[in-house]
Amino acid sequence: MTQHPHLLPGLWESTGNTRLYEEWWIIDDSTLSGKSFSINGNDTLMLETMELRQMRGNWIYQALVAGQNQGKTVRFPMTDAIDAMVFENEEHDYPNRIIYKLEADTLLYARTENLAGNKVKEFRFRKIGCTRF
Repeated sequence: MTQHPHLLPGLWESTGNTRLYEEWWIIDDSTLSGKSFSINGNDTLMLETMELRQMRGNWIYQALVAGQNQGKTVRFPMTDAIDAMVFENEEHDYPNRIIYKLEADTLLYARTENLAGNKVKEFRFRKIGCTRF
């Protein structure tokens, strides 16, 4: 299945030990907005805000992580979308590569790593809700 950013909208919950969530919604035909957060009891911890934007025919994954990168957004251009959506930025310290793969309508695999394929962090999400827009 060819992967495309418009497959991401919804609320996703990790199926691992940590309660991690990603929520994505469509802004328009060329922009998706997202946020990543965790819940600890009654406290919600925002981890990052994300945006997927189509620019000059290519999708760019942009992440803003609180307390990192001098408060600047880090951009990762899409390098592949056949089996998975692959975004890379060789100049960023870590991660250099972000991978999203929709394995079924309600199952999403995400992975971060460096360009050598080391320092891997994997996440498996299941869709638990629709987008708010």
